[in-house]
Amino acid sequence: MVRTGKMLWCALAVLVVLAAGSGPCGASADPKAGVPWDAQLRPGVFAGLGDAEPGVDGFLDFFMPFWGNERHLLYVNPTLRMDDNSGEEFNLGLGYRGLFGGGAWILGANFYYDHIETEQSNGFNQLGFGVEALSRRLDLRANYYAPVGDDTREAAGNGGYSFSSTSITLVEGYEEALEGVDGEVGVLVPYVSDYMETRLYVGGYYYDSDVGDGYEGLKTRLEFRPGKYISLNFEIRDDNDRGTDMFLGGWISLPISLFGGGPAFEKTGRVFQLGGGPRTMQERMTEKVIRDRHITTRVHGSRDGEKVADVIYVNEDNPNPGDGSLENPYRDIMEAQSSPRYKNGAYIYVFSSDGHADTYDDVHLSLRDDMVLWGQGYRHPVFKLGGDGPNPILDGGGTGNVVTLAENNEIMGLTLQNGANGIYGSGISRTYIHHNLIRANPGFDSGMESFHAAIPASGIHIENTTTGSTGDFSGISRSYRIEYNDIRDNNGAGVYLANVLWTTGAVEDVDLSARIVGNTVTGNRIGVVINNQLVGGSLRDAVVTNTLEGNTITAGRALVAGNLDVNGLEPLDGTGVVLATGLGAVRDDTAPGDVIAVAEDVRISNTLEANTVTANDGHGVQMTNVIGAAAYSESSDTPVIFSARVARAQIRNVFTGNVLSDNTGDGVYGALVVGLRAVLDFSEFNNTISSRAMVDGAATSLTAAAEDVTIENVFVSNRMDRNQGAGMARTGAYLANVIDVAASHGEGEVTGSVTADLSGADIANTFTGNRALDNVGAGMELDNRIGVDSISGDDGVVHGSLVASAAGVSIANGFEDNVSKGNDYGLRVSNYVDAHVWALDSSTVEGDVSASLEGAVVEDEITGNEFSQNNDWGANLDSTVEASTLSDVTATIGGDSTSRITNGLISSTVKNNRIVGNGDDGLALDWDSDTGTLARALLEGNTVTDNDGYGVFLSGSGGSFTGDLGGGALGSLGRNSLLGNTDEDLYNDTSTALKAEGNWWGQSAGPQAGQIGGAVDADPFLTSAP
Repeated sequence: MVRTGKMLWCALAVLVVLAAGSGPCGASADPKAGVPWDAQLRPGVFAGLGDAEPGVDGFLDFFMPFWGNERHLLYVNPTLRMDDNSGEEFNLGLGYRGLFGGGAWILGANFYYDHIETEQSNGFNQLGFGVEALSRRLDLRANYYAPVGDDTREAAGNGGYSFSSTSITLVEGYEEALEGVDGEVGVLVPYVSDYMETRLYVGGYYYDSDVGDGYEGLKTRLEFRPGKYISLNFEIRDDNDRGTDMFLGGWISLPISLFGGGPAFEKTGRVFQLGGGPRTMQERMTEKVIRDRHITTRVHGSRDGEKVADVIYVNEDNPNPGDGSLENPYRDIMEAQSSPRYKNGAYIYVFSSDGHADTYDDVHLSLRDDMVLWGQGYRHPVFKLGGDGPNPILDGGGTGNVVTLAENNEIMGLTLQNGANGIYGSGISRTYIHHNLIRANPGFDSGMESFHAAIPASGIHIENTTTGSTGDFSGISRSYRIEYNDIRDNNGAGVYLANVLWTTGAVEDVDLSARIVGNTVTGNRIGVVINNQLVGGSLRDAVVTNTLEGNTITAGRALVAGNLDVNGLEPLDGTGVVLATGLGAVRDDTAPGDVIAVAEDVRISNTLEANTVTANDGHGVQMTNVIGAAAYSESSDTPVIFSARVARAQIRNVFTGNVLSDNTGDGVYGALVVGLRAVLDFSEFNNTISSRAMVDGAATSLTAAAEDVTIENVFVSNRMDRNQGAGMARTGAYLANVIDVAASHGEGEVTGSVTADLSGADIANTFTGNRALDNVGAGMELDNRIGVDSISGDDGVVHGSLVASAAGVSIANGFEDNVSKGNDYGLRVSNYVDAHVWALDSSTVEGDVSASLEGAVVEDEITGNEFSQNNDWGANLDSTVEASTLSDVTATIGGDSTSRITNGLISSTVKNNRIVGNGDDGLALDWDSDTGTLARALLEGNTVTDNDGYGVFLSGSGGSFTGDLGGGALGSLGRNSLLGNTDEDLYNDTSTALKAEGNWWGQSAGPQAGQIGGAVDADPFLTSAP
């Protein structure tokens, strides 16, 4: 340690200076006639026995006479001490000893400066004064200690919190160096001392505090000397601070001849000579000075303490009418509401005196802002209070909410049951609910099919709903933390959180977050529902963050088992987790002027980590994420601009280490939509945005645009097994990702153009190390679409152009080290990128009609996976990139009609996979594209065997195609094993010859008849398995 090093250097410097200067000060001209007293170097150690402190205390004492004759001496005495509690001390003493009474007595006095660095990291200084009278049979010693400088300092980590009569108080900890005295009287023990000197001492000490309690005590010390230079000590101390402590230790005296000439350590050979009886008085002249080894300090707490919060106490065991104090708590928790201390920021502490959980009946408690409702079942990690009894039970009597939240409440350590809701909040922005048991809230028996309807009878129900508003909203911040609760057997949701805002005004600067961590949620109608809907005339800077971590969510109970398809919707009934977020800007022409809807800088983030979501009657996890903007009119009479725009929008979902198994629906069912339409429809829970007509009637122009929008899904190390439906195919994970821009005009006239434009759109899906076994549907299934549509409807007239264009768009799917086995099919991926222009019945477009895609990229990378023993395909990848103009025969087009794709790419890379024993094709790659798109497929190192269909089936049309299973232009090394499949092991259904060199076909002679179909170059081939 740095400070230890400094103290050692300081001690060494003192010794050097003193030693160097002592000759001239204390010696005669004749060096042989120097000071007759040897210096003594004394290393020593003491150990505390049991829990005595310090546990180990080591020191180095240097007793150095610097002047003297045969009867008197002056000395300096530096000492360095260290203990195992990080305490360090340095002492520097100056003293006198002399022989009196014919040499029968030694009388002495000393003065010391002491400095200590305590285990509390405080530094203190003190001065010490001592006297001593020593004889052959009797010793007397007394010392006085006086701190100098700042003698009171903060003691970090000491003090603490406590319950007081009507509050929680904080006792500040501080450390004080104490003023004090000590003394002892010792006698020579007879008989034993004839052989080995033994002395018994008794004494006492008293230390006084200026600000707190001092302490006093008695001590007994036995000093035993097996030799004249070795001292062993056993000491007992008993005082009003620590009680009885015992210490064992000692020291060795090493005589050093500093001033008499000759070798400095010439006498050390005598150190370990044993016996010899009592020392002479001359020999005792240089013995160790006995004084307290430490500066005595004491850690205090403030006498009164600082009030942290008002507390209202409740204890049903109190036999008397209570007043809410600790000494006389209320017997009924409802009485707390009548307390004058029932106000913002107060604590309500509910506890038991007999160790049994008390039940409070007919509880309907309405909290105030910043209140904390605390049951004895939870130990507070900061206060170090509570946790010494069971959860008190708050029973709602079958009606009403057990607890109603206000702003920023905390609820912990309770059992809440038998109410309309266990915990209910409306219009609140934050709360923290943790370490409770919330159970058996009844009274709800209808099916749950939509996230629009509030769900009663929930364990925790929080909703903030504003609809039909025309005002502006800014700076909305909401944060809900639900952690480490046991939430079970509620007839609604275990947890229901909803933020719903519909306004025609502006919405901006929004931050919504929900953190659901470490809960057990079981036996509820739905496990967890988080529903966020924010819709304004414009929407800017909105962030929604949902985090679920380490929860166990099981046994969601549908009203009717298998109730998964009601009225064409995906119902909530029986689902484990529902995440529904809709963020949008919607404008219509009810107000005068242009109709412009803008949603920009909008993000949705869902993170699920290490959750167990199993055995639910519905889906394990059901997600709907919508970001959109819509400008529309159903019957516009005045021509104005209609414009919808989304910019810098992101949806991101991360699933890591979850178990999503044995659910009646999908393990994960998600439809993730970034959409721009004239009407943004959140009313259906089927993860789509309605393609309704955006304007019927007059318009100046009609534009839908989007830029820099992304959807990202990351699945890592999840288990998604045995999910199944009632007569329906259910998957381990199903995700539908849609980025859609549409401008549509119906009847009436548009004086300008109808334009749909998309610039910079990405869908990225990454699946790594997941397992999907024995699902009734697919193990993993993705439907991805990026589309732009421009539409002129029946009898509509567009005086300008009809345009749909997209640039810089991509879909990327990566699957690595996954296992999908025993499902209906292992993996199905559908990718669709399109630009469409539609001129419908009797519509008129006087300008050009054009659809274009520039730089559209679709990439699938499948590496190191196993797709085996599935009932249908092992893996099926289907991709389409197209641009088209479609006109009804009754439509009139005044300008050019064009469609084009430039720099399009469809790429499939399939490496090192095991695709074995599936009920249909092992691997099917299909694409469809127009001129301007390059399609390519690279296969390397795969094992594709024993499938009850084709091994590998390649088909596609449009654009140009390059296929490489080995030796081709894409650099494949081949090394695929293609054999034992019912149909051809490799079938090329494209019009382009396929390179497939360097592969294993099951025999050294290469592929045989019936193993290859279509144009394939398989020579050379491997003659043995790779």
